[in-house]
Amino acid sequence: MNDLPIDILLQLLSREHPASVFRLRRLCKAVLIVLESSAFARLSLQWHSIDHLDPRLWINAPSAFQGIYAQRCSATTTTLTLAFQHSLSIPLSVSLFSNLSRFELFNSHLSRALPIELFHLASLKTWCLWGTRLPADHDSELSVIPYHIGRFTSLLHLEMKDCHLSLNFPKSLESLTKLSNLNVSRNNLCGPIPAPTFAPLEHLQNLNLSSNRFTGIIPNILSRFISLQVLDLSRNSFTCKIPDMSLLVNLRHLDLSYNALHGQIPMTLCGCALLEVLYLNDNALEGALPEEVGQLESLERLRFAGNAGMEGVEVPVGVCLLDALVECDVEAVVLVLPENAWEE
Repeated sequence: MNDLPIDILLQLLSREHPASVFRLRRLCKAVLIVLESSAFARLSLQWHSIDHLDPRLWINAPSAFQGIYAQRCSATTTTLTLAFQHSLSIPLSVSLFSNLSRFELFNSHLSRALPIELFHLASLKTWCLWGTRLPADHDSELSVIPYHIGRFTSLLHLEMKDCHLSLNFPKSLESLTKLSNLNVSRNNLCGPIPAPTFAPLEHLQNLNLSSNRFTGIIPNILSRFISLQVLDLSRNSFTCKIPDMSLLVNLRHLDLSYNALHGQIPMTLCGCALLEVLYLNDNALEGALPEEVGQLESLERLRFAGNAGMEGVEVPVGVCLLDALVECDVEAVVLVLPENAWEE
């Protein structure tokens, strides 16, 4: 059963994995997603009959991925996705994908370090690893963000969610000056956010560092990223005041919940006029909720419960009258409403 053409493979899969065929009916040209099932553990594929197909290949597989043989499609493939691999080893032949723009790896376990050849793919725009455990670094014996990630100078999207990552960001991150989306949530990254490393990332639109073990202050450099639309620093251990974010005029989602932030909620937050989500709950904030929050006309969700120093404070009338507001988690605070607040 070696070297089967793709059309014969699909016929076999229709018998072994009927559910997979549904996804194989609709394909995107120049997209290759390779996975192996236990029924084809010894099957090597030469994609010599893929030219007549126009689908996106997605074959669900629970077992080890043995290798990629993409002699015919390597020059045209733009997306490579691997998933559900229990002992995955990326072969050196991945360097054949010279036009690869998107590399995805989901719910897998790498048995060996990523080959240096992978980081030579200059066209890569998206690096997405979700639920994938990387091999331990030789020096630290921990899973870390690869230092060579900085070679992807054209990278726009960097996502490494739930990858068991430890330590901090490598200095090479500063080379990703075109980056617009950075998501490393649900890891074990720790220590302060390295401001010098983040300084060149001024085009960020989405920054998600939630559910890690970051400490210290929220660096002021983040408040200068005027393109930022989503900032999620929740579930860390930041111990500082909320910095001035008045320059973040495009910010729509701000989540600073479940930290150890102290001090008062700054009025400068109200400079984020497009804000739709504001989560400040479960910190050590104190004082009153600024009346200016009632001027955030786009605000849909507001949470500031779980701050002992804000128990019993009054919610400004303007907040209660916000038309877009659908959620207001205030816990043990006092709602002060005008007499006609609920009149149409």
